[in-house]
Amino acid sequence: MSKKSSRPVEVDTSPWLKPGEFPTLENTNPNCPEEALLHTFAGLPGMKGAPLPFPIEYLKEVSRRQWDCGVRPMDSVIPPERKIKYQQPKNTDPHWLTSPGVWVPADAPDRSKFDIKEFVASLPQDTKRQLAEALGFDTNAPLPEDGQIVAGVTGEGKQLKTGPVSRDGAYVTNYPVKDPGWNPALHTVDEVLEYLAAVDDAERERVLMVERHLSKRPRKTILDRFPEVGV
Repeated sequence: MSKKSSRPVEVDTSPWLKPGEFPTLENTNPNCPEEALLHTFAGLPGMKGAPLPFPIEYLKEVSRRQWDCGVRPMDSVIPPERKIKYQQPKNTDPHWLTSPGVWVPADAPDRSKFDIKEFVASLPQDTKRQLAEALGFDTNAPLPEDGQIVAGVTGEGKQLKTGPVSRDGAYVTNYPVKDPGWNPALHTVDEVLEYLAAVDDAERERVLMVERHLSKRPRKTILDRFPEVGV
């Protein structure tokens, strides 16, 4: 085999679509990430009016996203390769209720959707104190450390029992603090509903705040029964 024939074939990845043209299978380059899947966005199910749902420049970005996910048209000579993956938003992300999530390199480590330790650590002091009070910690005592608040939510580990600071700056370890209170995370759905039906409004508000905001997996059956409590 000659040196010339042993050279790898150079693949044309340049765009073929000319300005003003409508993207079709014939006038788009199957080896160009921005054009390879462009023609598939025409006449999508449920569309009315214009044949394309968005401007072509935006759809080129969508084509590129699918390409980076490993999607290839049949005519492409470039092997599929997954370069990115999607990660769901975490509760600690800014505006996490409406966060769209992120795309990261395919070999990036997965992250937990909700990390209670990160969530507590990210809270402002005033909000952290409100949550500590909702868990039943003494309102007159110093703000509990993050680990104590997390333990109050998860029920894991042994909470430190500390009291007021002494004159020499040490904590009095044999002075018990107020009981953190009834923790819904340690009980079944039926047990929680039975408990909520028997307690007063303040305790019901506290328990539902814990279930709604601090539970790793808030249970819909409980929250749907009290949609406006503990919000």
